[in-house]
Amino acid sequence: MQISDYIHTYHKVITNDLADNVINHYHTNGQWNQSSFSTNEGVSPRSNERVDMKEYWINKQDKFYGELKTGFKSMVDDYIKTHTKIIPQNFTPFRMNHYTEGGFMKNHIDNIHHSHGQQYGYPHVTALMFLQTAEEAVADFENEL
Repeated sequence: MQISDYIHTYHKVITNDLADNVINHYHTNGQWNQSSFSTNEGVSPRSNERVDMKEYWINKQDKFYGELKTGFKSMVDDYIKTHTKIIPQNFTPFRMNHYTEGGFMKNHIDNIHHSHGQQYGYPHVTALMFLQTAEEAVADFENEL
């Protein structure tokens, strides 16, 4: 297998309305924190060179967690039909990343252990959900035409 065989893309995993509601709710109500890079000794002294974004963690008790997990789990369930050696045991909370203009995250390898609320060892799969408002989706569609 090629490395690219492990990359899957899923569209419309959640509705545009749900994406709008999540974005608007957490934009207004989220307690956003500056993201950082960590090492086995704590926050990296080079963290500001590695990432410039805000983050908010959506936990089980938070609004929209259940709806996001349903969409996310549908992707994972489909993914493991192809990659049968992957057996999910648990999921970390959802981290929302918010990049302002000029914000960034440098390329890196997720080799974290017991970080970001993780309790189950090293991650075997990193999966991302990109949320955009319905207005942004229409703009992207129009740009493709």
